[in-house]
Amino acid sequence: MSFELHAEKRHAFGKKTKALRQKGYVPAEIYGKGQKNISIQVEYKHLEKILKSAGGTNLIEINIDDSEPVVTLARSRQYSPVKRKLLHVDFHNISTTDKVSVRVPIELIGTSVLIQEGGVLMRGITHIDVEVEPNNIPKKILFDTSVISTFAKSATVSSLSLPEGVTVLSNPTSMIANILPPRLITEEVEVTEETVVEEEEEKVYEE
Repeated sequence: MSFELHAEKRHAFGKKTKALRQKGYVPAEIYGKGQKNISIQVEYKHLEKILKSAGGTNLIEINIDDSEPVVTLARSRQYSPVKRKLLHVDFHNISTTDKVSVRVPIELIGTSVLIQEGGVLMRGITHIDVEVEPNNIPKKILFDTSVISTFAKSATVSSLSLPEGVTVLSNPTSMIANILPPRLITEEVEVTEETVVEEEEEKVYEE
C-alpha cells in the first residue's frame, strides 16, 4: 500500500526554517544512493496525517510541485523536546525493483499455558530489521506466545515465522519474549525489598 504526499521545493535553510515552521510547514529532505538530495517543505497537518497512516513500512509517493512522484520511505523524524511538534523528516528515495532495509514492528499474540500457571510475560525487542522488496514490506511480524512452553526460556528472533522474500538483518539471538515462573518473580521482589531495607538502615546509621 502506498500514500500520496504533496510537497513543494524548499528554498529556506538554516535559521530561515524557523519562519517556515511558523507558517505551518515542515522542512524535509529526500535522499537516495547516488542521487542528489531534494529539499522540500510540506504542510504540517498533511504531513502528520500521512506519516501516522504510512508509518515506516508503507511507501510514500511524494509529488513535488505536481511533478513526477518520487517513491520513498519515511526514515528519521525530529520532534521538539517539550511540545513534541514535528520539526524535520528524512525520506529515502527508493527503487521498487531493489530490496530495501526497513524496521518492522513485532506484535505478540496468543497466550501460553504458562501464563495460566501464574507466569509473567517479559517483552524483549519490539522491532526487527529486515531486507525485502518495497512492494512486499510487511506491516508487522506476528509472534504467537502460546508456543513458549518452558519457563525462563527465551523466544528469539530465530523463532519468527517470516513471509516469503523477507530476510532478517537483526541479531537472531535477540530475545522477543520469555515467561518468568511465579517463584522467580517472588524471589526478585523479596530481594528488592531486602535491599531497600538495608539501604535505609545504612542511611540512618551514617546520619
